[in-house]
Amino acid sequence: MAERLSEYEFPGVVRKYPWVEWLDGSPWRLRQGTDFECKPHSFRTMAADVARARGLGLRTTRENETTVVIQSFEKETLGPDVS
Repeated sequence: MAERLSEYEFPGVVRKYPWVEWLDGSPWRLRQGTDFECKPHSFRTMAADVARARGLGLRTTRENETTVVIQSFEKETLGPDVS
């Protein structure tokens, strides 16, 4: 029977960034030139896009001109209307 996977890392596929690790729910401080090469604004946008594609939310902030902090989180599903 077929099995649905929440994610899978294909062997031999080189990923530019370790998104599985960085989107594990822990806060990560990432530095331009060390952890990512693009502008911090572009990196934050890319991280949010990757998180969204994985069904996650993402908090981001710039600590300074070259440092970004990201933290993924599980999106809460809305339950029945309780009003």
